[in-house]
Amino acid sequence: MGLITSGSARTARGGERPGVAPEPTGASRAAEQPGEAGRARETGKPSLSGLRPDIQALRAAAVVSVVLFHSWPDLVPGGYIGVDVFFVISGYLITTQLLNVSEKTGTISLLDFWVRRARRLLPASFLVLAVSAGAILAWVPQGLWRQHLREVAASALYVQNWALAADAVDYFAAANTPSPVQHFWTLSVEEQFYVALPLLMLAALGVSRARPASQRRRWLVAALFVAWLASFAYSLSLTLESPPVAYFSTLTRAWEFGTGALLAFAPVPARVLWRRLVAGFGWVAIPITSLAFGADTHLPGLAALLPVLAAVMVIGGTGGASTRWHWAGWRPVTWVGDHSYSIYLWHWPLLMVAPHGLERDLGHVDRLVLNAVAIGLAWATTRWVEDPIRHGRWPKPALSRRAVAGWSAAAMAALLLIAQRGVARIDELERASAELVERLASGEPACFGAEARRGGAACSNPELADVLLPNPAVAGRDVDGRPGCRQGRGEELLICTIGPSTGFEKRLAAIGDSHVAALVPALEAAAQKLRWRIDVAAKNACYWTTGTQNLGTNVAGVAACQRWKAALSQHLLAAEPYDAIIVTHRVGIWQPDAAPGETEEATIVRGLVESWKTQAERGTRIIAIVDNPTTDPASGTCVARHLLRANEFCSSRRALALGAFDGHIDATRALPGSALIDFSDIYCDETSCPVVIGNVVVYRDDNHITKTFARSLGPALIEQLKRILG
Repeated sequence: MGLITSGSARTARGGERPGVAPEPTGASRAAEQPGEAGRARETGKPSLSGLRPDIQALRAAAVVSVVLFHSWPDLVPGGYIGVDVFFVISGYLITTQLLNVSEKTGTISLLDFWVRRARRLLPASFLVLAVSAGAILAWVPQGLWRQHLREVAASALYVQNWALAADAVDYFAAANTPSPVQHFWTLSVEEQFYVALPLLMLAALGVSRARPASQRRRWLVAALFVAWLASFAYSLSLTLESPPVAYFSTLTRAWEFGTGALLAFAPVPARVLWRRLVAGFGWVAIPITSLAFGADTHLPGLAALLPVLAAVMVIGGTGGASTRWHWAGWRPVTWVGDHSYSIYLWHWPLLMVAPHGLERDLGHVDRLVLNAVAIGLAWATTRWVEDPIRHGRWPKPALSRRAVAGWSAAAMAALLLIAQRGVARIDELERASAELVERLASGEPACFGAEARRGGAACSNPELADVLLPNPAVAGRDVDGRPGCRQGRGEELLICTIGPSTGFEKRLAAIGDSHVAALVPALEAAAQKLRWRIDVAAKNACYWTTGTQNLGTNVAGVAACQRWKAALSQHLLAAEPYDAIIVTHRVGIWQPDAAPGETEEATIVRGLVESWKTQAERGTRIIAIVDNPTTDPASGTCVARHLLRANEFCSSRRALALGAFDGHIDATRALPGSALIDFSDIYCDETSCPVVIGNVVVYRDDNHITKTFARSLGPALIEQLKRILG
């Protein structure tokens, strides 16, 4: 499954992160199981691959649910459970294969197993990665190259799941646009399983070598069960603590493979009627789960037991004997199962790249056509890439084990080189953009950035007619990165100081979340111009309030925020009173829940006033800045596409962009002596909030302003601070 996290808000099912649309799932066709062709004859017509028709039908159901979810998530909101089904299938087939080999030879050849896996899985996946990388360079806006190509590299190394897990807890990466290769996270988890499982089984065989052969199975089962139990317990814990990380973690997914692995040791039920009932329950549970689950379902915790057990019922209930599920042997069903791996590989890149190539959102017909193209590419890939290489028909003679390793390493290196060259190009653009910004901004050109809208009517500078800064290709990274001015997951209080360290006329503090950190360039301009010292304390998704913020499923984040605020309060009380404290934070998200008997708005305002009041009583002036507007998450891509005409296509309606309740306004009214600064008329005109102001790109994502635009806000901030503080 690509980036879909159940109930984790990304984060992309590809992982949903707070405030972000769901993303993708994964699947892969596991290895052929020895003896499968014989059992297939008992259940009806064998599939093209010779595998059991019921398992191929299960694969078909899983990949169809994933494709439907990625194409029409509102239609099949829980279709991402197809990935859980695939993991069970892989665990069952791979364990059966290794078990058969170990019982025949008494051991497991790691090299032989891994070479077979490489011949089976790598050719098609590397082909899709190469095509996806080319499509990114050809059609995807350059602003997305760094993230997308980094994911190509992670996918080539089969660590994509860990890359996405890291992004899921990165405050700024959480809003990343789903890449064309995001769905490779599931393949990464599988490949890691293919490394760990034979090692675990080989260790169990080694420990039990001196025991009778009849007892070796018990040791294998014991080892697998201990691993299963540890993974399941960790999955339950991490899914509650950090759902986005749990969604992508190999350690939390291992029990799903382990369930299939343990099933390989289970006896086949004797009674046909019982098998039919069990398998029937499984077949009914899969579509029901696909429809019942949704964005708020937390996986892979307890809820994942439903799709996992459904897959177990189908595989175990059939058990290799006739169950009269004739439809499972229908050629269209087994055909989809035979090609499920390639269908999964191709469908997601097409859905992700096509909007860039077409320069519009996809309609229903577009999605139907793209899925048809994916099926055609899957057929061609299976026929001319997967099967010939896997069965040794091409190249001739068949590759030796050393050659397989060499070609695999060469293909990985080629993909890494493509990704590196693309990122290097973006690095060049970033350096050139930063140099041009510095050269222009230092000259204080008229009507540049926020200055184009300060004081009423908008103005323009003919000398900047062809200028757009920062370069849209690097606007997402146009952030002030000085140490200590913004902190992430830590709970300790970090303070950075800007302006003169001695001889300053006033001493101020700026406190809040990442939106305060985004204003540091404007604060620095004010500090230097007015000779004021400003201490900045900013923590992501955490601001100065007595209320406990609701960070959704991020329980650890809530605790860290509370401890950070406690440390902040201690610092403020221990230090000499500041002349003024500037506060702001992102509104409309992560606010305290309504207290009993209060509206949510009243709770928000009360939390602000209570936190400010102690310092106000010490003579400190509280200055609140109304939060900047929010914009569409795709505005960066839109600006990169339309450049100097971006405002015609990418601007947001003022009522929507400034529609969230901003407690700063009411809180300053409620606290005597406090003041309010409102830049809304700089960000927006009467009806809309443009994404480019004064030839400067305003936003680096959907809610943070660029460093360049923040710097251009300096004169407006100076004007307001002088008005308030004199």
